Amino acid sequence: MWGRWGRAHALRWPRERRRHAEAYGGLPVSYESHCLPPGRISRLLEDAGLTVTATLVQEPAEGAKRLYGTFLAVRS
Repeated sequence: MWGRWGRAHALRWPRERRRHAEAYGGLPVSYESHCLPPGRISRLLEDAGLTVTATLVQEPAEGAKRLYGTFLAVRS
């Protein structure tokens, strides 16, 4: 179901966590973001009771470290 970016890929995914101190416009903020593999995000959405109806995963550009995914989910 997850194709190329499924469960097996999630096992090799680098766990990246970022701490942000500045938002757009230079406003001070304090939050953490986590980069997760697309398959894991889909599973988390489904575990939360949503049905994932579409997933778009953008192949990384040359030299890029991560994939970008977009998800469309509806309440089940």
